[in-house]
Amino acid sequence: DDIAAFADIGEFIDQPVKFYSSGMVVRLAFAVQAHVSPDILIVDEALAVGDIAFQHKCTRHIKKLIDNGTTLLFVSHSTSSIKSLCSRGLWLDSGQMHYYGSAGVAVEKYLAFMRMSGSSNPDSAIGAITSDYVIKPSSSRLDPRQSLLMVESEIDLADERLFIRGNWQPYYLSQFEFPVRCTTSVEALAGFRCKGSEVCLIFGEGPLMRPAVINIDGMIYNVRLESAREGLKTSRFCVPTGEHVVLVSPGDTSLGNQFFWYGGRIYSNVDMPILSKKNSLGHIDDEVGRYGSQKGRITGVELLDYVTGLPISEVYQGQAVRLRIFAERLCDAGPRLEFSFIVRNRNRVDLFGATTIDHDIRLDPHATRFAVEFAFDVRLTPGSYSILVAFVECSEDLTKRIPMDQIDIALVFSVSVGSKSQIWYIFYQPMVCKAFAE
Repeated sequence: DDIAAFADIGEFIDQPVKFYSSGMVVRLAFAVQAHVSPDILIVDEALAVGDIAFQHKCTRHIKKLIDNGTTLLFVSHSTSSIKSLCSRGLWLDSGQMHYYGSAGVAVEKYLAFMRMSGSSNPDSAIGAITSDYVIKPSSSRLDPRQSLLMVESEIDLADERLFIRGNWQPYYLSQFEFPVRCTTSVEALAGFRCKGSEVCLIFGEGPLMRPAVINIDGMIYNVRLESAREGLKTSRFCVPTGEHVVLVSPGDTSLGNQFFWYGGRIYSNVDMPILSKKNSLGHIDDEVGRYGSQKGRITGVELLDYVTGLPISEVYQGQAVRLRIFAERLCDAGPRLEFSFIVRNRNRVDLFGATTIDHDIRLDPHATRFAVEFAFDVRLTPGSYSILVAFVECSEDLTKRIPMDQIDIALVFSVSVGSKSQIWYIFYQPMVCKAFAE
């Protein structure tokens, strides 16, 4: 009865095995093995079958067997399961051993190989950078730097000088200071000049929305606005500090016939230097180290206190920090560039992270130097942690990503108990809690 309950295949337990699906066979086989207390347990992709509840049940039971002294031989393509269940790892490829040692290192070496396996001809794999003006030849007499409106900060859509071509209808909404502009014109075009290092544009997204085509100094960015739900889409374009020409137009009409522009703002990030301090990469791991196509290189990584801006290596629970990544582009890359980081525990299990693309930041692929900052609160239990950082080139549709430079352990830090009581979880998430009794 215990075996039947663990397998959880219902009335099929009374049927001949030849009528079982492959998943049922694996579930029953694992249930039998789970109740014999083996000295050595061999698991070959067994956790890949069944629903989530069965997978969790198997994982809990495997950990219990390991704690009781059972030796586990675990074969899987699930890198997170290998990191969480195993202490040693063996990476095989076509029967040949590539690495044997720490399970976390084995996983990272395997992932590095897979990420770089398609980079033998990265230019054709990723795609070309699109660079052209949206203004068509018939309008080539327009000199943007002399004719366009200069925007200092907030983009005031009430100013008709923004709109070069097409019918841009104004809509006044109570929650917005300036009017919203809508157009169905195929030839619609708006533009302005600005001085700064970041161009933030806001558009409406929904089921029938046309994409936005943004041209900044001749560099074209496509912003997809089609979405199952209506809402706002904020796109941020990181550009070299200086004067820029920005052109905005609706894209392909086959995806919809509506286009709403909610304005935006120009920012100047003067509080963050573009160059890193020297010797800020002192914790590069020797086993996995760094790898990439060498089209770009990370030059520095810093963990700073959010308020003081001073470098830190020990933080307390709940402390606000800034993670800064500095890099340089060494040759042509793109059309999209991405910075990312992952915080891990000492077994290299991924805990949390983020990318610039997650935050709708578009980096100028023509720029040569970059500085990126991620700010967050540290909500981890006391212990030691490492940070992986990566500088990646991506295809326009983001289906292909090739690291230009990735550092497995760029820096390490420790977390100590803060003002709160002891946290019993790996990650603490602040939340609202209510209770009622009678």
